[in-house]
Amino acid sequence: MENERIANLWQRLQTVSQYTFVANNAAGSQTDWSGQGSGSVAIETGDSEITFIETGIYETPEGKILNTRNRYRWVSEKSEIQIWQLQRGEWVYLLSLEYVSEFEWKTREPHLCVADEYVMDLKVESDALLVTWQIKGPRKNERIEYRYC
Repeated sequence: MENERIANLWQRLQTVSQYTFVANNAAGSQTDWSGQGSGSVAIETGDSEITFIETGIYETPEGKILNTRNRYRWVSEKSEIQIWQLQRGEWVYLLSLEYVSEFEWKTREPHLCVADEYVMDLKVESDALLVTWQIKGPRKNERIEYRYC
């Protein structure tokens, strides 16, 4: 059963070719991380991993356009999916997602970065994968919603 759950998500991850996102600050946030973005996703696959190579743009509320790049690695590990991010040339483990239902995966344990806590939820829709990041800390209270198609 666990293998089938991961296999279904694995199949969907390999079909992704583009993304959009919206970032919002919530009450108490002292950062200026709000705006929207979009871009393309190139996929690299390995034995038990899929790498998203994201290239796109981010538009601030003031209309400034910035180029973006990101790499995420999805690793199938027993009954969970691990999420890694390429940071300064090194792969850094962020968190693991556990199966909740046919349409939802949630963070097993939050990722701690200094004093900030990162949590990710993934929802499977008929035409997209919805990934929501919640970031909370002494200066942060942010929500970033990605739509991968």
